[in-house]
Amino acid sequence: EPVSFDEAQNSENWMAAMQSEYDAIMKTGTWSLCDLPPGKKAIGTKWVYKLKRKPDGTIDRYKARLVAKGYAQEKGIDFDETFAPTCRMTTVRSICAIAAHRGWNVHQLDIKTAFLNGDLHEEVYVSQPRGFVQKGHEHKVCRLRKALYGLKQAPRSWYEKIHAYLIAFGFENSPTESTLYVKRADDVFLIMVVYVDDMLLTGPNEKHIADFKADLHASFEMSDLGHLHHYLGIQFMQVDGGIALCQSKYIDTLLQRFGLEDCKPIATPMETGLRLSLHDAGDAFDAVLYQQAVGCLIYLCITRP
Repeated sequence: EPVSFDEAQNSENWMAAMQSEYDAIMKTGTWSLCDLPPGKKAIGTKWVYKLKRKPDGTIDRYKARLVAKGYAQEKGIDFDETFAPTCRMTTVRSICAIAAHRGWNVHQLDIKTAFLNGDLHEEVYVSQPRGFVQKGHEHKVCRLRKALYGLKQAPRSWYEKIHAYLIAFGFENSPTESTLYVKRADDVFLIMVVYVDDMLLTGPNEKHIADFKADLHASFEMSDLGHLHHYLGIQFMQVDGGIALCQSKYIDTLLQRFGLEDCKPIATPMETGLRLSLHDAGDAFDAVLYQQAVGCLIYLCITRP
């Protein structure tokens, strides 16, 4: 994965990914070019690159994202409210348990460039992205009409957009879980949970699910990922009589990341009779790496199936 535009511009795959992202921005009318008004400042932009992989580790696609340097925003000027809810793992497991008990299939949906759909109410200007500066308009900046990734208010803007859409479609929002929606109308019964741009959908009637997918696709550019198979670092296998969950791929990734793939598993990860003492500041010790390992271990314990 390249760390800068200078590296990425030498690759056809990454250039194609950037072009795809730029086309999506233009399609949603995210901004309009204008002269920077007096007294205003333009926030910088940056390209971020990520290889999206399949559950088996092979490359699925090259993904480039244009993000705004949100750290330059000022509260009360460039943004106000920023909070956006995300679903809890207990909610995901509960939905899977209900679906398994009733013999329903769980479907997975992904909204492409979700944040670009969020309406922006503040007056925000950003610089033109590298590689896509319009000739003859090099001095102009982009006046944002839609939220851009990296903006502090982008997650909230998207949540408000998808929330309004689901409510208009007949879903009811759970009073205790802000990202859980249920639709009951005549013979229609659907359950949906939203995690930013990833959605899980289940219900007893596959035709009703297909109809909702078609309507959602007409309103947002989305990917139908079919039956649930990989979600938030957890692998799912839907079989007759239940849904199996495991995190073997995530665990293997962590072991490789921290150089522990050759370690042998033991019940207690500590030497017998080990005496601990304060660490000598002169020894080579990466505190940040250690903190990352502990954080990943805690996340693994929280999300374990």
